[in-house]
Amino acid sequence: MSNTVNSIVKCRVTGITNFGAFVKIEGNGIGMIHISEVSHDYLKDINTVLKVGDEINAKIVSVSDDGRVSLSLKDIDNDTAEKAPKNEKPVKKKTAPAVSSPGDYVWEKKDNSDKSFEEMMSSFKRASEEKISELKKGENRAYSRRKGSRR
Repeated sequence: MSNTVNSIVKCRVTGITNFGAFVKIEGNGIGMIHISEVSHDYLKDINTVLKVGDEINAKIVSVSDDGRVSLSLKDIDNDTAEKAPKNEKPVKKKTAPAVSSPGDYVWEKKDNSDKSFEEMMSSFKRASEEKISELKKGENRAYSRRKGSRR
């Protein structure tokens, strides 16, 4: 039996690493199953699903020029799928809030006074100038402190 892509082969697990499992393909060499190809769910530890000596069916994903065979358990129905740990609490993904266009925004007054535009502008300008003068005073003090510390 040749190792052709998409064929299902019988395998025996011969070794397990943190990144996957090495298997002996019945009648035709060795191959490897990457941990991401073992289960549709995230696996932190492959040992929860596979053990050395397990006999499994696997699908051949690819065969390299030098004969390396990559296998998958995800695409076929195995006993290993039943052994795979199930999340006790399913993770619910939060959906993003609906995005509205800027034209949908309703402008509201912050205060209930009926000020004219000019009155609002003058109060904004006055507050802005006060803040700027406070910042300038702080800069002058900081500059004089720095100048004094250089001496």
